[in-house]
Amino acid sequence: MNPGFFQTVCILLKAARKRTIGRIRHQKELRQKKTGRASSSLHRLSFFLMFFVGFMIHFAAAFAIQSVVKEARLISLEKQGKIVVSRSFYSDVSNFKQAETDSSGRPIDHHAHLSYSWESDRRAERFGGSEQKQEAFLRSAVEENPLSAFAVEDDPAFSFRASALTDSFAATLGTLILLWWFITLSLQGENQGLDFQRRRHPMWEWLFSHPVSPGAVFLAEMLTPFAANPAYLTAPIFIGLLFGFAYGPILGFLSLFIIGVPVALAAACLGKAQEISIILRASLRSRGVFIGFLNWLGHIGMFFFIICMNSAPAIVRMAGATAYSLMHSFPLHLLNWILGATSDGTLYFLRGLLSCWLLCILIIGVSVGISIWSTKKGLAGNTTNTQPSKENLKGFDKKRNPLYRKEMLWFIRDRSAIIQVILVPLTIVGFQLFNMRHLLENNRGSWSMPAGITVIFGTYFLWIIGPKSLASEGSALWIAQSWPYGLEKLLKTKAKLWFLISSALVLTALCIIALLFPADGWKLAFVGIAWLAFGRSMAEKTVTLVSVPSSSGEPAPRSRSRILAASLGVLTFSIGVFTRQWQLVVIGTVYSWITAAALWQNLRARLPYLYDPWSEELPKPPTVMHAMISVSMLIECGAIFAALFAATGLQRNTAIAQSIAYTLTAAAVMYVTTIVLNNRNLPPECIWTWKDSPSPRPKQRDLKRFCRYIKLLLSGTICGLALALLAHVYLICIEQIGPLGEMIRLSRDQLNQNPGLRHSYFFIAVCVAPFAEEFLFRGLFFRALDKEWGGWKALLGSSAFFVIYHPPISWLPVGVLGVLNAYIFKKTGRLAPAVALHMVYNAVVLAW
Repeated sequence: MNPGFFQTVCILLKAARKRTIGRIRHQKELRQKKTGRASSSLHRLSFFLMFFVGFMIHFAAAFAIQSVVKEARLISLEKQGKIVVSRSFYSDVSNFKQAETDSSGRPIDHHAHLSYSWESDRRAERFGGSEQKQEAFLRSAVEENPLSAFAVEDDPAFSFRASALTDSFAATLGTLILLWWFITLSLQGENQGLDFQRRRHPMWEWLFSHPVSPGAVFLAEMLTPFAANPAYLTAPIFIGLLFGFAYGPILGFLSLFIIGVPVALAAACLGKAQEISIILRASLRSRGVFIGFLNWLGHIGMFFFIICMNSAPAIVRMAGATAYSLMHSFPLHLLNWILGATSDGTLYFLRGLLSCWLLCILIIGVSVGISIWSTKKGLAGNTTNTQPSKENLKGFDKKRNPLYRKEMLWFIRDRSAIIQVILVPLTIVGFQLFNMRHLLENNRGSWSMPAGITVIFGTYFLWIIGPKSLASEGSALWIAQSWPYGLEKLLKTKAKLWFLISSALVLTALCIIALLFPADGWKLAFVGIAWLAFGRSMAEKTVTLVSVPSSSGEPAPRSRSRILAASLGVLTFSIGVFTRQWQLVVIGTVYSWITAAALWQNLRARLPYLYDPWSEELPKPPTVMHAMISVSMLIECGAIFAALFAATGLQRNTAIAQSIAYTLTAAAVMYVTTIVLNNRNLPPECIWTWKDSPSPRPKQRDLKRFCRYIKLLLSGTICGLALALLAHVYLICIEQIGPLGEMIRLSRDQLNQNPGLRHSYFFIAVCVAPFAEEFLFRGLFFRALDKEWGGWKALLGSSAFFVIYHPPISWLPVGVLGVLNAYIFKKTGRLAPAVALHMVYNAVVLAW
């Protein structure tokens, strides 16, 4: 016996509900596979958390309308000549006005007793302008205007009910937010989140396999979002609160069911009609971009209400400054109509109930009409235009490098990639800017804020598009290993191409900012040059996150350690641009390039085993990552030990604490690093000398070998003396620059006044630092980087990594020292001459 109409609807709605639960369970299983940990109680309560999030968003939307309507009413009062103040300030003005009227003696000084500072701060936040201007305005208003010119902001006459019914500007803004809430609700779809799937399989496939009523299948399909997505199930809360603001809690609770549920059903039907029309009328390759964009818009639109609730004065002030006259000339009274208000402002609940039901019936009818129109050409969908047109291919056929052509064709064919590489970075940037709003507030009106936003967008653009373009290869990724170019060439091409695209966007934005801030053009030019270096390193890092798909076709989880390493330098570079600290920009760029070298060195070691990870071998030590970890341990542990010593008895002599801390840390780091590398078949001899394996010791001492060793030490000593002389000349030149010279003189005076500090620095710089730093930066880091980059690139890269751990004022001489020591180590094969040079240089510079 075939199921009836409503029984079919119930069965299909239950199937949709189970599909949502299955999707959540599958996401949990993927998360467990990525993290390797069992699900926590928080994951088990994920569906209830989704209900809570939906409740909070609709709660925020209702209070956002209330706040915006009230603030709009106050803006209208100011436009009409009223002076809106707090009740406490109004009471003070009233008291002093009364005292002035009753007294016949000398005049009373109102300004000595009124809290202008606090009131001007509130008015500046609500109506704009500086606190000084608002305070001057209040003083003149109190002096020149009668009490009737003032209005109290929390007066019942300016409540939500009165404001929405009597003021056109407030009613129009409330209507716009109401429409925005309904539109974003209709775009939620079956799942509460972003959806970038290119293909969707609707429920009407049951028509081809089950003898059920077509009307029941279509009705269930239209109601699927309401049954599966908590955003629709919690939507009646918004309607209940809205009517509660106008009629009170009893009718508000009643409207939760008799009005809120039909409105949520209408929004679900409208959203499903949009989805049906896209699936059946759009091509296969275009479905993803349309569905992805609508889901993105609905996902972002809901979180707008949280911002609106917290920033209602700023939003209303902006609307009043740009469109107040337009909204008064062409008002929208949909909010009043839904609430059941008449032309004279009287509220009737039955009128509002019938208005909402009529509107819901109209929306559902339009949705059904759109669905019928979409299904007239069949249920198979639009299968035409599944390949790029020849016009799109002509420009790429002329490319010499077929790898570029392949990447651009992917971008054209996979149109959902446009959503992920453009809108997702914009979303992440917006979220980060909201978190950094207090920092941005301090940089308002400066070129650094838009420049920093541009840099963050370019960074997240590369962060998203790199893994996305790799994931698009799917199971065909292995084919590149059999090409003449190889997989490494493919990854390098991806990095270069997406870097060029992101740089075009970033540099264009920086040029526009330069037009807005012409006096700071050279600073923006420096940011652009720094971006070219930083962006290329970021692109190089993102493609190293490549992973092969599993046997089921799903992308394998990416290593969290590699993701963390790929993010190194991003925060430093961005903060440097925001705060205009150029040394942070340089440090972020250098660190990003060094981590790129480390990730590529690791990737080259595992590329042959990409499809056989069980046979993967570790890269031959020393690696760039070994050196970076050792250097970080030296810096971080030294700071920790210094703080511990200062807190446990040596606080009166920080110089001794620093000496002991640095010495112990350097010895511990060198010892631990030596033990670890020795276990990896790299004995200490191969670190202090440029050897891959230890050489047999001669049975007798060789006088020529000893003389050559002494000659190398003398050469290092002479080079150290010469470099110290050049550094002294450099300091003399720097002292002629005002702020820098003053800083050097203060530092010198501090050392002269504290002999213990000078002795401590001398001990560290001469007896400890040369051994530790040459061991780490030349013996490990430069040697590892030379295997990756080689030649002058390794010389400059190791020197740049060395100088960022020193004060910016000493970067030039320290950079020369790093290049010279790396060159000596490469040519002589020994660290001893570099250590001698370093010791002599530090001794002469500090003793001079």
